[in-house]
Amino acid sequence: MRQLNMSDAGRRRRIPVLIFLIAAILLAFVGLTLARYVMQKEESGVIETKPFYFTSDLLKDESENKEYYIDPETKSFDINILNAVDSKRITKDKIICTITVEGGLASVHSGDGVTSDLERQIEVVLEGNGEQASQRVTITPNPDADAVTVKAASSTPYQKTLSATFKPAPGNQYRVKDSVGSRAAVLTIIYVRTDSTDITLALPENVIPDETTSWVKKSAEAGQSFTLHIPESGVYSLVLLKKDINQNLVKEETSFDTQISLTAAPPES
Repeated sequence: MRQLNMSDAGRRRRIPVLIFLIAAILLAFVGLTLARYVMQKEESGVIETKPFYFTSDLLKDESENKEYYIDPETKSFDINILNAVDSKRITKDKIICTITVEGGLASVHSGDGVTSDLERQIEVVLEGNGEQASQRVTITPNPDADAVTVKAASSTPYQKTLSATFKPAPGNQYRVKDSVGSRAAVLTIIYVRTDSTDITLALPENVIPDETTSWVKKSAEAGQSFTLHIPESGVYSLVLLKKDINQNLVKEETSFDTQISLTAAPPES
């Protein structure tokens, strides 16, 4: 009986020790896990960058090699530099960027309407302060320039370059490539304005535009009238499908404003 009592007493002494060891192991594990969590949070804070939105209405990311056509008679045109994409995506910090022009000069407009001197390179500051901000920059092409290249390079808070090239071209023009026996003609439009517009297209009977072209819509007016939504300057091509292969819609380059009419077809050739 004494041996049994001594054995029980030994087990009773070992139980608190075992509980202490288990508790120590659990605390060590929890501490290690917490340390890792804190370390991960600190490390993520080091590599995390703030949202940066540096945009423009006409200048695009340098990799796009964006090109526009402008009327040769254009004395100047405006470009807007912004610190936001929309009302929710805004760069809260101040943005400092440099505008560089090749083939022309630039000037900026202050809040009181004062315009800076024309220079080849100017600095633009978008204060931000957590709100949307924009700066209007006026570009004045050199009279003899074959092209005007504009670059906006931000240096603060991050580096990013926007650019575009503006090429002088005659006013809006169109031409049609076609021949007798062909099932389709190709209408090519050279649009030189930098803003978007709707162009009215009148086609002869038995001629319809390619329905897969997203920027072409049937007009509400009766007859063969269509609306072409041109988003910006550039060269646009539209396939015209002919039910009568004897029709010939060929047309040399012709100037236009907001209407193109192919209803008076040229003589067959």
